[in-house]
This record gives sequence, C-alpha cells and structure tokens, in this order.
Amino acid sequence: KQQIMLEDSYLRLAHGQVKPCVIICDRGLLDGKAYCTESVWKEVQKAVGMNDRLMRNRYDGVIFMVTAADGAAEFYTQGNNT
Repeated sequence: KQQIMLEDSYLRLAHGQVKPCVIICDRGLLDGKAYCTESVWKEVQKAVGMNDRLMRNRYDGVIFMVTAADGAAEFYTQGNNT
C-alpha cells in the first residue's frame, strides 16, 4: 500500500504543474512479486485490491534493465570491496 500511496502522491504533484511532467519510478508495484511466495503475493493483491494486470496498467511504460553481470557472474565478486 505504501508504494501505491507514494506513486499517487507523485501523480497529484505532477497534475498540479503547469509544464508537462515525467514521473520515473525506480521500482514498481510488481517488483515485490519477486521477493515472496505465490501465496503471499495473492495476499498482497487481495490487500490492495489489484491483480498483476491492474498493477502493470498503472504505468504508461516500463523499461526492463538487465545487469551487466548477467552471463558473466564469475567476473563480479565482492573480492575488491575493501
């Protein structure tokens, strides 16, 4: 619910501006799905009254980025984090 409230606040602020605005969210509602079980996700959906489609449709566009380490994990370690 916190994510929805934040996004809605940003939308209200943008609508109050004279000039056109672009809102960029680093994380979206569906990100939480990756961090819980399917049954917990269903509970989240029930709590906010939305399914995946409704959550996704809140956004005009989505940019999906992949880490440079994808396919090269052996080159990305914590060995140099001193």
